[in-house]
Amino acid sequence: MTLPGSFYFFMSYAEVPPVPMLPAGEPATRDPLVDTFFADLMGVVQRLARAGARHVGLYDRTLSSGTGWRDTLRALGQAEVLVPLYSPRYVASAWATEEHYSFQKRLEAAHADPARHIQPVLWMPFPDGVDPAQYGLSLEEDVPQYKTLGLGALCDAGRLDRTPDPEYRQAYEKIVERIARRIVDAAEQSPIGPSAPPPEPPGSGIAPSAADLLIVVHTAPGSTARTWTPYADAGRTPVAGQALAVAQRLDVVAAISTLREAVRLWRHRPAVLLVDVWLLDDDERAAGLAEILHGLPRWVTPLLIADAGDRVHATRVAELRDRALAMLGGAADPATSVAGSADDFVKIMPVLVSQARSRYLHELPRTFPSRPRLGVAEPRHMPAQGEDR
Repeated sequence: MTLPGSFYFFMSYAEVPPVPMLPAGEPATRDPLVDTFFADLMGVVQRLARAGARHVGLYDRTLSSGTGWRDTLRALGQAEVLVPLYSPRYVASAWATEEHYSFQKRLEAAHADPARHIQPVLWMPFPDGVDPAQYGLSLEEDVPQYKTLGLGALCDAGRLDRTPDPEYRQAYEKIVERIARRIVDAAEQSPIGPSAPPPEPPGSGIAPSAADLLIVVHTAPGSTARTWTPYADAGRTPVAGQALAVAQRLDVVAAISTLREAVRLWRHRPAVLLVDVWLLDDDERAAGLAEILHGLPRWVTPLLIADAGDRVHATRVAELRDRALAMLGGAADPATSVAGSADDFVKIMPVLVSQARSRYLHELPRTFPSRPRLGVAEPRHMPAQGEDR
């Protein structure tokens, strides 16, 4: 059986690029098929697992809002099996590569067999010339639709397949069942147990001057850029760390910056400016904020932080929020300009990151000397199954 505190599996995948807000106010920043597959895999593993198993599956959405790298490492340290969803985007993702690498190092420390404890999934097919076998992928030759389409497409087609002989749905369910059986076998027959998270990977601390995007924090006195915790519903989780985690999951090379430092740096790179509405509670600071907002480059996207969960000061928070929105001007969209909770914040941040980067690329003057590269983290080598990095 699995050891106490262990989960059967952790699912690792590459975040999809953010898109603009939907009419309902929800940003489409993730692949719903990933969520569907996780739920389906959870259900089958739970059915096959020993009676009473409660700790089954983990992925980023089962963790708290704004999960950062340390939280992800702790989750990886609790899982018996890693389930990476391989695709061209996955192998180019720095975040996904670090997840894979950290789990592989944990297996090495435990002298565990990667072939049992890493169960890769072909989520999207690779281009011609790339051999999926180098990633430990078994293409299940008796299910040709899996090799041709990948499990992501099978998941999508299977949901829509209502024919009497649902070819794609049956293929999808067959692969999910096989993966689940391998997970349960590894977790129950050769458990490694929970372990302490490994140290953070080298290079995780990026200097603002070396970043492609800045997370700028402008808060009222009493907090620092890295320690500010404005939301009652998020405990002691610093908001800047949540923002940094969102950017990192999108493979954007980002860094946290103070306003004083950013004013010089954001002339040459995009930024997201987190603004504490309590600054407006003081006339002098309010005037200073108005001046800052008036002079922002268009590739610096502001986000007003106004805790809707502050019941003691609810009326005052609403007043300050409205005043701050007025400072942003009539073009400001409250759906993407104000985060009233930690959950709202995590939903809005990917949209603002994308918006800032897009504006920077389109609006930076063509005459600007030595235009800096605006990109994602450099693609890293994804180690083959059992290969040391």
